[in-house]
Amino acid sequence: MKLSTSAFCIVFTAVIAFLAVPSATDALAQTSTCVFDPASQHVKFTITGDPVEYNIHPSFEGCSEVDTNTITLMGPAISDSIPVSCLIGEGYGCGLVEVAVCEGENCFDFYTFNLKCGADCIITETDDCLPTISEWGMLVLLTLLVITGAYLVRRKRATANR
Repeated sequence: MKLSTSAFCIVFTAVIAFLAVPSATDALAQTSTCVFDPASQHVKFTITGDPVEYNIHPSFEGCSEVDTNTITLMGPAISDSIPVSCLIGEGYGCGLVEVAVCEGENCFDFYTFNLKCGADCIITETDDCLPTISEWGMLVLLTLLVITGAYLVRRKRATANR
């Protein structure tokens, strides 16, 4: 049975939509908040949930820096913070701090902070530094990819039939 290009596109889109269904980790009973506090130059987080062990995985790139060691805390209601500092010699620039909140191997919340390093290593949160793509942008990109793939498959078949 041969699958037409349009049928392939429909099946491919259905598979992608199925994969986008929330996973079991999305249904965990935890709630977390995470904010950057410019006054203290810390990323502060709070987790409310089951009385279990939680892991906080920070990472960074650019002009800002955080301790990347995993922080392990016991629930059910906990708060802590991660200090953010400028990399020596970077001066002005942009940085990115990411925080993943996990229970064991299952991460249930991810936070990203776009930070700008200014004079005297004063760090502020900004949206000016890093380009991002929205969910709509991802859908448009996926649609263009599917259309391009269908066109190339059709062109290849036409060339093969000559």
